[in-house]
Amino acid sequence: MADLGIVPVQPTLGPDGDARPGEAVPVTATTAVPVAATTVQRAAEAAATAERRRIARELHDSVSQALFVLHRRAEVVERALDAGDETTLRAAAAGLREVSQQAIDELRAVLGDLRSAEAPAQGFGAALSALARWVRDTHELPVLVEVGADADAAVAGLGPEAARHLQRLVGEALHNTVKHARASGVLVHAAVEHGGPGRCLVVGVSDDGCGFPEPARPDPAETAAGRGHGQQTMRERARLCGGHLAVDSAAGEGTRVVVRIPLPGEGR
Repeated sequence: MADLGIVPVQPTLGPDGDARPGEAVPVTATTAVPVAATTVQRAAEAAATAERRRIARELHDSVSQALFVLHRRAEVVERALDAGDETTLRAAAAGLREVSQQAIDELRAVLGDLRSAEAPAQGFGAALSALARWVRDTHELPVLVEVGADADAAVAGLGPEAARHLQRLVGEALHNTVKHARASGVLVHAAVEHGGPGRCLVVGVSDDGCGFPEPARPDPAETAAGRGHGQQTMRERARLCGGHLAVDSAAGEGTRVVVRIPLPGEGR
């Protein structure tokens, strides 16, 4: 049988669900067509899986957070009704209207795939400051933002998609702080570090909350039930930016979430 010299690569899905290179397979005239069809099918399956994961990240980091706030506001309404506190009730009702509109807008953006078509309307530092104000106003949690000009420029250089991932990553870290940490304050910082083989963008979220004894790891049962996606989506976003995520925490000592992204430039 003639060897056509064709060596297609069969893509496979890695443990994180994204496409990974496979092994090269020599192809003969007899196997060329079936192998080519299999290659196309696997590539299509990998693309579909990557798209499902992208949609899951967007829904988790946008709509699900808004729904969590709605749940909290509904609890406030219940307590105000029990106490006959009309002032608190009116404020909570206004908050419900505002957050529900946010959830509607977020869902429309995801369904319309608007984030892929549009670049962020503001710089990274300005976006984080707006996010900090929203957390302060919504959850009464002080958030200090420190973003150097070099970090703002570095994020812009990574492109709009990476900027969106980093903004969502910080938003999810803050959401986890609100939900679990019982913190009295949070620091969000971004800077460019120089040293070693080259420059590195460092983005961190640190709180003074209760912490936890060891880094949380995704529980397959929790994930299957639709819970426990927070760290998973943050790690995915860090990886898609070309970096990695680290979570440092100890009981009673707060939590620090840090993503490090190598930057192109001299010395690399």
